[in-house]
Amino acid sequence: MRILTIILLFVLAGCNGSTPPKLPPTNPGTSYQVTVVVTDGKVNVGGAAVQFGSSDRMGVTNNAGFVEFKVPKGMYRLEVTAVDYLPFSTMVTIDNAAVHQDVKLVRR
Repeated sequence: MRILTIILLFVLAGCNGSTPPKLPPTNPGTSYQVTVVVTDGKVNVGGAAVQFGSSDRMGVTNNAGFVEFKVPKGMYRLEVTAVDYLPFSTMVTIDNAAVHQDVKLVRR
């Protein structure tokens, strides 16, 4: 199955097998600051695990419930978990500007 997939990719890319297809250069573009502040509505939640998009964008909130990421524009899933709280998840769109995202967790 893997061989068939590779052959199909070469055919679709216009490759005749003699030279690999050329991929367009990757340009990461501009990154924008995303600030996430996690509270329970009364106090800031320190120690919350925050994932922003892929697994390589993970952080933990400080005692003020604050964590930051730098990301290119796009749509991302924001997931927040913390001990004694229900998990939180939402979609966040980054479009040519920094974003501040408040997250209110609910106690279990």
